[in-house]
Amino acid sequence: MQRVISIICAAIICAASAYTGKNVNAKAVSVQWRHGINTKYERMCVECWNPFPQGAIMVYTITNGSVQPNPATIYTRDKGLAEYPAFNFPGTKIAFFRSCIAPAATGNGSVTVNGGKSYVSIINTNGTGLINLAEIRARPGGYGDPGSEMLPLDWPAGDWIYYENPYASTANNPTGVDIWRVNASTGVSEEVCNLSQGSQCVYWRRFSLTANADKMAGQTMGKDGCSGGPGGGNCIWQFPVPGCNLSNGKSGCRAACNISISPSGAVIGSYMGGMHQEMELGSGTPGTYPLGDPAWGYGVNLIGQLEAWAGEPIGIGCELIRWSANSDKWVMQNVGWYGHADNIEFGSNSIACDWVDKIAFNITKNPKLPHTAGYDPDGVMYINNCTGDMWISDPVNNPQNTKYEDLQGAWHAAPGAIPTAVESPFAGGRNDANPAVLDGARILVRASGDGPWEIVISAADGRIMRSQRGTGLKAWIATTDLGTGVYMMKISSWAGDSMRRFVVR
Repeated sequence: MQRVISIICAAIICAASAYTGKNVNAKAVSVQWRHGINTKYERMCVECWNPFPQGAIMVYTITNGSVQPNPATIYTRDKGLAEYPAFNFPGTKIAFFRSCIAPAATGNGSVTVNGGKSYVSIINTNGTGLINLAEIRARPGGYGDPGSEMLPLDWPAGDWIYYENPYASTANNPTGVDIWRVNASTGVSEEVCNLSQGSQCVYWRRFSLTANADKMAGQTMGKDGCSGGPGGGNCIWQFPVPGCNLSNGKSGCRAACNISISPSGAVIGSYMGGMHQEMELGSGTPGTYPLGDPAWGYGVNLIGQLEAWAGEPIGIGCELIRWSANSDKWVMQNVGWYGHADNIEFGSNSIACDWVDKIAFNITKNPKLPHTAGYDPDGVMYINNCTGDMWISDPVNNPQNTKYEDLQGAWHAAPGAIPTAVESPFAGGRNDANPAVLDGARILVRASGDGPWEIVISAADGRIMRSQRGTGLKAWIATTDLGTGVYMMKISSWAGDSMRRFVVR
């Protein structure tokens, strides 16, 4: 088979006008999971008895402010139950926890998959390119342990994915506050901060990062019957936490739960009491606490505001606040038909809200089925979706998907953001009619085979600026030593010679 080499580089995308909240174009991702029993204490499905969202990954398309029908299932349960999906900054890939537990082919039991290992994995938004990046110490979600919490992760601008690396979930050994990161391009995994300081009695219930990964919102919890762990609460920290000590680097705390921080770090959200019907909003700037500062307004109320903005009933209780991957305006919640916490499992949806323009919609549209408090109705299968993540498309103001949106709708560059890659095939012969435009510091060369190739980059006057040889499926070619201007790239492989013109600006 003939080997073909292609170059991937940033491209300019054009559109007619910038978006508004009412005609937003976006993508959303969420894990769909099920709950139900056939008879008391007997599972209907492998994830049905686990109170946390583990299941299949669904991608939803929002066009002109409307969620399109027939969402795509890009990852199925049989590959290992998925948990906590997050978009990368350009909205092209999704990171998630991949469990070693999957449904059995028949019946309602489970089987062990992936060699008994669980991972932080990534997948393209179209379901291709599944990769296991980093093995984690214990399976996510505390499968079989009702006292456990789901694991959090986040993917700010760049290639680094930050995740909680769990310990085995036992009575005296909860998931921990040990934060690691893994590089989506190289697969390198490393510890960022072990915040347990010798105790595993405190664990992250929630954490989220700004787009620049310079601030973290986190909620730490203490395991029942486990003492001696450090404090923490529901706070904002500098990131990485100075000295890896939870007592350091705080810029404010709130006596509430589920704290989350927006991409810019300008806004934080948190719940206070009841069934989490009030999402309090406040400034993420140090010294402006408490949340609910009048400059921001008290918050967003599920019954009084969200349902009115959505134009339909959406539930009575909320969990897990998560901001859009690239916008301060869009914030998401997991809303249950019958309440929050464990009641989420009796039917729930991912709800998106532009709290600035007062717009909300139900992304996942799972139905409300009969339920009576205090018992599980026999034989009813409830469908749920976790909060998930959302990515906003604005090709006019963010053509290369390297920016985040502030509260006024302005877009700001995120340091370390990698321009969206657009592939241009090389099948031999010249292909330089339309120059590519490169704003980033590297070019990805990808081959369909693993044979040898050579790259030669020349300036407009013919001077050879860089040459590189290699083999394999892909390689990054650095352009940091090139000044602004027009360049010619010659790629030689078993498929022949190909030419490509590109611009560095």
